[in-house]
Amino acid sequence: MKRSILALAALALLICGASAVHADTITITETATMSGSLDGVSFTNALVTFTVVADPANSSNGGAGTTFRLPGVTTVTVAGITDTLSDASTGAVVNQGSGLAGISDFTTHIGLLFTIDPAAFDTYTLMSSIGPVSGNSEVSIFDFATDNGSLDLSSAGQATFTAVETTPEPGTIAMFGIGLAGILVLMKKKALA
Repeated sequence: MKRSILALAALALLICGASAVHADTITITETATMSGSLDGVSFTNALVTFTVVADPANSSNGGAGTTFRLPGVTTVTVAGITDTLSDASTGAVVNQGSGLAGISDFTTHIGLLFTIDPAAFDTYTLMSSIGPVSGNSEVSIFDFATDNGSLDLSSAGQATFTAVETTPEPGTIAMFGIGLAGILVLMKKKALA
């Protein structure tokens, strides 16, 4: 019996402390009140939300030592309409030197929407949670291809940048392991009886 309890304790320690927990995904949102059109539907002073879901391990230095890029699936939502940006090389970007972070097209090197806050972004690398950070916005007035048409932005008010990590919960994994070990012990006892 003592050996079973020690084995369960060792298993729990192994599961909980086997490795450092890291984020599986990071969800980055950039919101602003904007005007423009999405897939042929015009909007004025509507809440626009860009969302990027990506693996934070893919964050890379994009140049000059202070710019970090994180490619991922990028969607845009305006007034109940959601579409995906067609260019596979879109995602989140932070420029520490300029103190801004937001959504960008890496092929054209054109930012769709940025939040400006030098104090918040001077050391940020897109690998962890931050925000919400609100500040002045910078918007590019270009057409961006979407799966169902295009996104055309003409103006933006204040912007808000948020990044949230999704990490596995080690306690749940440990409880599953302990439960499984307990079942195995009970099965062994039944077999011996």
